[in-house]
Amino acid sequence: MKLKYDEPFSNFAFNFALRHYIKVRFQIQRSVNFGEIMRLVGGHESMGAWSLRSCTALHWSDGDVWVSDDIDLPVDGVYVYKYVVTQAGRCRLTPG
Repeated sequence: MKLKYDEPFSNFAFNFALRHYIKVRFQIQRSVNFGEIMRLVGGHESMGAWSLRSCTALHWSDGDVWVSDDIDLPVDGVYVYKYVVTQAGRCRLTPG
């Protein structure tokens, strides 16, 4: 990528970062009660922006491992997230 003469460096760096994402898959091993599911909620929009209504549902797999779909996140970010157990519209945060 070439820097245009009329483009300030700070805009170049900002635009460069916006175009570079990485696919991330989250997983956790956790037993839950029948009818409960694990979700991932975090500060980034793709993780629900701390909204339990918008958070990402994880998929159960053998060994009680819960796995997310691939989530696109900018490569230059720091992300805070939490796993949540949900059942029938109720949510509770996991310890830790």
